[in-house]
Amino acid sequence: MAVLMILELDGATTDDYDKINEAMGIDQDNLPDGLVSHAVGPTEDGDGLLIVDVWETEEQLEHFV
Repeated sequence: MAVLMILELDGATTDDYDKINEAMGIDQDNLPDGLVSHAVGPTEDGDGLLIVDVWETEEQLEHFV
């Protein structure tokens, strides 16, 4: 069953996001196993990032985390 993950990173910037993805080796050509959809944008107050993912299974999300 698909799983929705919502993560709010208070104080995070797009530079922080880019550095984390680079350190983890994640890019458009190298996505985590089971990731179906990924979106990121500013939080409502603009002081952080909101990440919303859809994963094929809870187990794949847990393995990624």
